[in-house]
Amino acid sequence: MPIRPSNPVRNGYALVEALIALAIMAIITALFFQTVQSTFAAQKHLSDKQMAMLIAQSGLDAALAPGSETAGVASGQDGRFRWETRFSETVANARTDVAVETVTVRVYRIGDSRTSATLSGVRVAR
Repeated sequence: MPIRPSNPVRNGYALVEALIALAIMAIITALFFQTVQSTFAAQKHLSDKQMAMLIAQSGLDAALAPGSETAGVASGQDGRFRWETRFSETVANARTDVAVETVTVRVYRIGDSRTSATLSGVRVAR
């Protein structure tokens, strides 16, 4: 009668080992998709911020351009953003007798009350 070894050699994987491997793969896959999703969200936020800065810069350039006679508040809409330009007069310098006004452009995303971009400049009061 042949003698059998006390620890027989197993061929293949046990069901528990396969389930553990699948669980580890599921966790890694979930983390990967979460990373990809947050990367896309960050890219969208950065793109929106860049567009808001371009709109603000364009509005400030238009307000500071020679011949622009706007005073008070001007506003408008451009795509997914709305903008607001405010002109506020400051005190004239007593020595030079030149009055200047501050021009502030704020850009908001439509449906959001938070400011996406703000730029300010100074021009000689007209």
